[in-house]
Amino acid sequence: MITKMTIVRQRQIKILSWNVENLFVRLDRVPSHDLTHLSEKEWQALNSSRTPNKSLTKCLWLAETLLREDADFILLNEVGGSESLENFNFLFLKDRYRPYLIEGNSNRGIDNGFLIKRNLPGKFSLKSHRQRILNRNVPTGPYRQGQPLFSRDVPELTWSTSTSGHSDLILFAIHLKSKLDSEGFDPGGRDRRQVELETLVDIYQETRLTHPKTPIILAGDFNGHASQIHSDPEFERLRTTDLVEVFDVLKRPLAECYTQVNCQRGRPPQLLKIDHAFVSSELAEQLNPEATRVLPFITDREVVLPPPTTIDQRNQLPSDHYPIVVEITCPYPS
Repeated sequence: MITKMTIVRQRQIKILSWNVENLFVRLDRVPSHDLTHLSEKEWQALNSSRTPNKSLTKCLWLAETLLREDADFILLNEVGGSESLENFNFLFLKDRYRPYLIEGNSNRGIDNGFLIKRNLPGKFSLKSHRQRILNRNVPTGPYRQGQPLFSRDVPELTWSTSTSGHSDLILFAIHLKSKLDSEGFDPGGRDRRQVELETLVDIYQETRLTHPKTPIILAGDFNGHASQIHSDPEFERLRTTDLVEVFDVLKRPLAECYTQVNCQRGRPPQLLKIDHAFVSSELAEQLNPEATRVLPFITDREVVLPPPTTIDQRNQLPSDHYPIVVEITCPYPS
């Protein structure tokens, strides 16, 4: 009697995380010809909503970057809902991915979305934490009612290739409270960001207990310096976990892993590392150092752009954040 066996190999899994800055791609109709032949005016005319689409040039630049990297999992911040994610994938990424998105709590309509390469086997499930009550009170204006929730969400994607139900990988897409304080109750958004981070750690530890053998990655826009080096105080709770930041593990200097450049008139540009990828401890030794990096912006003529030095230069880029790529060794059935 011949028993069919599943051979498990080790292969590299590439994860790309990127705050794509207001990715709205809402369409009343699908364009009838090549997008590259549309003017910006014609592109915007396809959308009759109050929120304009992200510029066509920037959408094409985002797509060129993503297609060149060819990641297995893409985690995106600031996506303008399911419609925008689906349209962007279909029109700009040649429908190579399966979009997953659950609307969060943002009052700007920006959500965390996932794109999963279509050739990846197995099952995928997406869980929202948008209704999770924060673990303690936060500063808030007088007009807000009800229990405090995440400013957006920290959606949790589970990948499983096993018939036994064992999970191969769990990914959290992170976008914590920004530094904006329109209500005047929380300078720099720091108190709320700290409470959101502490609640995120609670969720991570609960997931770790439920899936003790499953590697976990938390990646996205933390809106602050969360790594051990130059860490902001609101992220101290991370030190109580087994999570490690990938660029800390790889001992990368700030000049090689900044994810945003703060440009203010009359001041020199400031390199910021506010987007991060944290991995559970067992993944630290599975990182591919050469492939794990922050991507520079590259023009259509294959020119690597230096960091912007002015606000105008930064505004010309496809996003005000740089993408992070993490490559890990992961069991993979064949």
